[in-house]
Amino acid sequence: MLWLVAAFTGLATSGCELNDGPARYTILLYVLDRPQYHVQDAKYWKESAEEQTGWRDLYVVHEASESKLYRGKYNKLSKAESDLAKARQFRTRSTEEAPSGVPVFLTARIVPAPGMDLGPPEWRLVNKTQETRYTLVVAEFHSEGGFNEPEHYAVDYCRELRDKGYEAYLHYTPVKSYVTIGDFPETSYQMVTTRQASEELHHRGWALPTIPDPKLKKLVQDFPELAVNGRRVIIREVNPMTGEKQEFAEPSFIMDIPRASNLYDD
Repeated sequence: MLWLVAAFTGLATSGCELNDGPARYTILLYVLDRPQYHVQDAKYWKESAEEQTGWRDLYVVHEASESKLYRGKYNKLSKAESDLAKARQFRTRSTEEAPSGVPVFLTARIVPAPGMDLGPPEWRLVNKTQETRYTLVVAEFHSEGGFNEPEHYAVDYCRELRDKGYEAYLHYTPVKSYVTIGDFPETSYQMVTTRQASEELHHRGWALPTIPDPKLKKLVQDFPELAVNGRRVIIREVNPMTGEKQEFAEPSFIMDIPRASNLYDD
């Protein structure tokens, strides 16, 4: 991870701000997928939406079997979220069948701006089978302190891990980009109350995590700490059991693998 620290240090001292960087977000309003007609449908939807809303930042991306209607390109998530709320509230003109109009963009969502490098599709973390459930999150990246395009660093780190033989994956949300390793069945990780647990733990209804899968256990040993923007994060808190102050590096963590979805994963 040393190269990551060096890369982020250089970026932070360069004075680069997120607002000055390229667009990272856009809003996917609607997907048109009628065979043979999606191009014409997209043109109609775009022109109709422009006429009724006055929005001048709509655009369409045509693919082989579908066309996608987008709004805007943003380098600040807050602005994208504001326009997303407006898009979801938009209703068509009233008709006899729908006096209040129809809310056609209720499923609109924030996605990466077209052209952003999100890594090969096979690196995307999705639940490919019913047998897999867990993955180990070893790094997360987000825009903070002037860092620009965290997705780029996530792709680079995922590539580095794969070059070293790890089964690394990428998982994106509008706020963070995650790098994870492996996909494991439900039996690989469990939260159970054991006889070894203290009476206090049992009294509070707490359970202890167990990792029966030797491969997953080895990964947790190899990657005990979470890399946040290429750095260790120290957590300082009071131990609820002893009442004493303690500090430790933020640990890597096991999470559920998301179901397959388009673009951003949640």
